[in-house]
Amino acid sequence: MTDQQLRDEVMTMLLAGHETTALALSWAWFLLASHPETQAKLQEEVDRILNGRLPSAADVEQLPYTNNLVRETMRLYPPAWGITRMAAQPVEIGGYLVPAGSNVILSPWVTHRDSRFFPQAGAFKPERWAPDQESAAPKFAYFPFGGGPRICIGNSFALVEAAILLAAVAQRFEVALVPGQTIEPPLYGWSEDSIPGIDTDVSRDGEQLPAALLIVKDEINQAGASALLVVYLGHEDGLPHAVTGSFGGCDAHFLRLR
Repeated sequence: MTDQQLRDEVMTMLLAGHETTALALSWAWFLLASHPETQAKLQEEVDRILNGRLPSAADVEQLPYTNNLVRETMRLYPPAWGITRMAAQPVEIGGYLVPAGSNVILSPWVTHRDSRFFPQAGAFKPERWAPDQESAAPKFAYFPFGGGPRICIGNSFALVEAAILLAAVAQRFEVALVPGQTIEPPLYGWSEDSIPGIDTDVSRDGEQLPAALLIVKDEINQAGASALLVVYLGHEDGLPHAVTGSFGGCDAHFLRLR
């Protein structure tokens, strides 16, 4: 193994295998601190099942509420807000022909907050994942680990790891938010100013959500500088079909699909 290969393996292990779980757990404790009644339910289950001993992988199946809490956290705050794929061959999506070689960005953050798939989509409700309440949403309405043949290889490990750590911390600590602060996750890549028709406040129930899919294709403008073509699913009538702006700090041209 070369030094470059070793470095790549270590980076994959750290970024994909640990940072993502740490992000999910950080948001889990933020949500628990914001919902004391949910934190109390978690602690009750942990105390009842574990009876003071440290959790292990063998205990995870016996902690259904803990597991549901992990799933609900990753619905609202998926560690990977966007997942990219490259079109291997031409395909039509929403009436738009995606050429082979185009990059397609799908956002779990947006799709997970769509009230068509999750009632009261902006609410933190671990109970929605209970067997008697789980909604019959489409297969990829929930995809924090991606999907298809390139789904995250650490999917099962991450869920077990997160449940164990959540239970272990809940045994010893109770968390609360520091008064007088506002915690908002950064929204990367787009804003209401750069993409008309996309509302960045995606947590409001009752409002149609922003684009669940962006098709990004490299373009070369007349001056020879690289730019991006971004095709997105907009929802507001009366907006221009094509505009210019920025995406991730790059010059971009936006085409809105209806």
